Amino acid sequence: MKKLADAQNAAGEVNHKDGNITVAAKDLPWNVRIVIIPISKTDPRWPKFAGKLNNKDLYALYDIKLIDTLTGKEYELPVGKTVTITISNLTVGGKNSVIAHQKADGSIEYITATIKGSESTVSFKASKFSLYGVAADAKSKQEKEKLALILPNTGDSSTMAQWLLLACMPLALLGSMVISDQKRKRLQSRS
Repeated sequence: MKKLADAQNAAGEVNHKDGNITVAAKDLPWNVRIVIIPISKTDPRWPKFAGKLNNKDLYALYDIKLIDTLTGKEYELPVGKTVTITISNLTVGGKNSVIAHQKADGSIEYITATIKGSESTVSFKASKFSLYGVAADAKSKQEKEKLALILPNTGDSSTMAQWLLLACMPLALLGSMVISDQKRKRLQSRS
């Protein structure tokens, strides 16, 4: 039985961490795994979420879930229970960082966060799981204009895949011309 308990404790340590994010609670079962899906700025959920923030800039967005590894289903904490979620190696470029949580009705609630190490580690308590964003006070118009001078917007919205496709098309055309020329020469040599 001790070996089973040791194995469950070891599995719990693995299940309660996903990359640079950990979940901790006194009675969180060993078989509950935290699953973190980072949401990129190009994902349609990013602008929808960011648009609901009041005078805050969004720096990171995560879809956070707890999964029961024995059933494969989402795990819900018992009523009144919370877990502490810690995100490390995080860069937030604003002041007064907060955690923004999208509730089931789509509204946003702000959760007080503990910030350590020049805003590189953020911890907060959670009881429900969905989209969580790390936000900070919105930059002033002057700060945004200053950034715009440093990072100009070229207006180019194309992706790398589009450029690769465009670059490969002439090669494909050349390849098909070479193949058809070789076939034509073979047919002529047979006759």
